[in-house]
Amino acid sequence: MNRKAYYFGFLAFAALLAMSIVYYKERTMFSDMAFYLFQIVKNGNFIFFHGRFIAAFTEIFPLLAVKASYPLWVVALSYSVGVIIFNWVAYIMCGSLFKRYDFALLILFLNLLFVTDVFYWMISELLLGLTLLVVFFALLYKPKFNQLGLRSILASLFFIPVLVWAHPMILIAFSFTVLFFLLSKQQPIAKQTLYMALVVYVLASVVKRLFFTDEYDQGAYGGLKNFISLFPNYFTQFSQKNFVKNWIHKYYWIPVLGLANVVLYFRQKAWWKLILFGCYAIGFIMLINISFPTNATPDVYWENLYSPLAIIIGIPFVFDVMPAIQSKILNGIIVAAIIISGIIRINSYQFYKERLVWLRTFLQEHRKEKLLLDKSQVPTKMLVLLWGSSYEFWLLSTIENGQTASLIITNDANALEWGTHKGNEWLSNWGAFPYKELPSNYFKFSDSTSTYKIVK
Repeated sequence: MNRKAYYFGFLAFAALLAMSIVYYKERTMFSDMAFYLFQIVKNGNFIFFHGRFIAAFTEIFPLLAVKASYPLWVVALSYSVGVIIFNWVAYIMCGSLFKRYDFALLILFLNLLFVTDVFYWMISELLLGLTLLVVFFALLYKPKFNQLGLRSILASLFFIPVLVWAHPMILIAFSFTVLFFLLSKQQPIAKQTLYMALVVYVLASVVKRLFFTDEYDQGAYGGLKNFISLFPNYFTQFSQKNFVKNWIHKYYWIPVLGLANVVLYFRQKAWWKLILFGCYAIGFIMLINISFPTNATPDVYWENLYSPLAIIIGIPFVFDVMPAIQSKILNGIIVAAIIISGIIRINSYQFYKERLVWLRTFLQEHRKEKLLLDKSQVPTKMLVLLWGSSYEFWLLSTIENGQTASLIITNDANALEWGTHKGNEWLSNWGAFPYKELPSNYFKFSDSTSTYKIVK
């Protein structure tokens, strides 16, 4: 990646920043984001689930807004903007600080190569971890000092625990990156450094697995049983068909860049790299699609799990294919095409805009009611994840109407009947909260006597 293409990336991040402002409601009034904002506002502190403290890099923005007592819309906006700022800073560190424009391009890939739904599910710890992974390897890249140094050791001791705790899937991207550079003819990252980093990562993973893995992470491995139960019908699953279908309008760069990698390695007879790329790319896609084979998995969840593909496909393309092209103009055109197509794709994606309209319409119809609704009463596809409904309505109603709505949609209304008997409590799928425990500048209740009405 040449310097001109690198600065073109600044335009890309400026566009992403603008979109994070324009679509901040679509991004924050959605499941996990609304829930995280609720916790940050309620507790006035960071909120880490499953030990994923990497979230602090983006939670700092809404938390500072809360500490400054800014309005709720500013808190939500700062969360949306902060995610882009984090990635932009990582991009600048790779390109301007470390002078590694190739690693900077990988940051662009993580944000634009096939991101669509995930732009609106902005708090993915997996994506945050992959961005930090790129920064880590850019920091290790030392073309003049091909040896294990103190900087590499300190960087590993700081970055690797954060990566390990960020998400289990990062191990796949991490190991691929190490193996790729070990197979590269030029060794700007010392082999000793790569071996050391891999050993530290494995040790940290073992420690986490033995002592810090919670039920959520344990459950995430449950899908591996499908490799036995679905054998040999792997390729007939809905997930496989859906993945290929999305090549047309969302994931088109995956087969294009993947094929470019394969062609280059065939032409160069780089068999070990071809095997490495093929095994990781195909194996990873199979891992995700077989672990989550049915249409019960939302597209946004699949797309988030596919994120390491940006590394698995991107590293061979950036470090081998682009140098082989030997044309800065053509490489610049490729980068520009990826950026422009990504911006257009995200902007033209209508689902989350339509979803916000539905939430707003439903809220206007029931704004003066306190309702506990069974999922049979609403189009569940529009909500995507039912458990976040009460937090979404809180955020939307308080920002747009200046009055907090008491609306909740759940899988089983009977299961939450216990929370409907007190008038001065706000109900969510995760518990009931007395009004007095919620900060009055972010929760505006006008009805403290009526109880929730169950609609089944």
